[in-house]
Amino acid sequence: MRSPITVHILDTTAGVPAAGIPVVLEQERGGSWVNVSSVVTDVGGRADMMKLEEFTPSVDNPNCCFKETIEYGVYRLQYQTADYIKSSTGKTSFFPYLSIPFQVQQSEANQYFHIPVLLNPAGFTGYRGS
Repeated sequence: MRSPITVHILDTTAGVPAAGIPVVLEQERGGSWVNVSSVVTDVGGRADMMKLEEFTPSVDNPNCCFKETIEYGVYRLQYQTADYIKSSTGKTSFFPYLSIPFQVQQSEANQYFHIPVLLNPAGFTGYRGS
């Protein structure tokens, strides 16, 4: 089992994964944004956004730690990129953070959502991956 929402950030300036970037997943509820999870990208630039903190893997149940489905609705990913860009390039990022909203339809609650980002000091590209 895997997290139903994952992210991957690649630094297109250096051609490497962007490790150490804080990412927040929020869901829109009643006109407000509610925090779902907060993580930091690993050395591969990846992060699982729907890990359940109250569980720990075991030999008997190694995949216990992820939600199996997600609620339909509007979500957004907030990537705090400014510090990473400054430390990796010495430049100030044009976008101090990225905010990428996306929508999960009711019929998609059992699907997998992978949202990669290609990042550089002057821009970014985000898309739904596989």
